[in-house]
Amino acid sequence: MQALRGIDLELYAGEMVGLLGENGSGKTTLARLIVGLIRPAKGRITVCGLDTTTASAYELARRVGLVFQNPDHQIFEKTVWNEVAFGPRNYQTPQKEVDRRIEAELRGFDLWVYRSRLPTSLSGGERKSVAFASTFVLEPSVLLLDEPTKGMDYGRKRGLEKKARDLCDAGRAVVFITHDVEFAFESTQRAIVLHQGKILFDGRTQEVLSDPLIEKAGLRLPPIARLAALLQDSLLPQPIGSVEELCNHLEMLL
Repeated sequence: MQALRGIDLELYAGEMVGLLGENGSGKTTLARLIVGLIRPAKGRITVCGLDTTTASAYELARRVGLVFQNPDHQIFEKTVWNEVAFGPRNYQTPQKEVDRRIEAELRGFDLWVYRSRLPTSLSGGERKSVAFASTFVLEPSVLLLDEPTKGMDYGRKRGLEKKARDLCDAGRAVVFITHDVEFAFESTQRAIVLHQGKILFDGRTQEVLSDPLIEKAGLRLPPIARLAALLQDSLLPQPIGSVEELCNHLEMLL
C-alpha cells in the first residue's frame, strides 16, 4: 500500500507552514522522507540541493531537522545542557560558539534553570522544549515539528510560535505537522492538507482552513472561521485570520 501518491511541492526559505490531515494521511511519512529516515520508492526529494536518496544522514542533519511527536524518542543525555550540546559538538563547532548557541536556546525555551537536570525528570512540556532546543541549536535550513503543540499550554505555544517566527525571519523554513487547526490558523502563512496520501489543499492558510471541504480530511474549521462565516452577511471580509482581526472589523461596523 502506498503511503503517499503524487506529492509535488516545494518549501521556501522564510515560510511557516502547517501540514495537516487526518491520522494515516501521510504527514509523518512525508516528514521522514524529507529528513532521509526513509527512502522514496519512486520520485525524488532534494533538500538544499542534496538528494535524500544519496546524501548521508550526517549531511542532511545539518540542513533539515525533525522534532519527533514523542520527545522521549530523541532524548538520551544525562543533563539538559549536554542534550542540547550533542548536535553542535558532533559537527565540530567551536566550543565558544557551542556555548553561545546552547545558552540562547535554553533561555529562549525557558530551560536555563534546568540546564543541569536529567531531561527525563522534567515534565512532558519541558521535555518537548528540550527536544526543540536540541534541534533548533543546529540552525537547520528546514525544521519539521511533528505535533509540536500536543500537551503544551498556551504560553509555551506562543513561545514556540515566536521562536519559529524568528527562524523564518532569518531565512529558514518551519513546518508544523499538526492536528491543531487553531494553532495553524493563527500561526502559519501556508497550509498543506493531506488526505489519503494526496495533497487536498495547498495555499494561503486563512483561505485553506476557512474552506468547509477540509472536513473531508478529518479537520474542523477553526472557531474564528466558523464565526466569520456566520457573520458574512454583515459585510465582513472573508476570510478572517484572527480574533483580533474580527474584533477590529466588528468595531468598524458599530
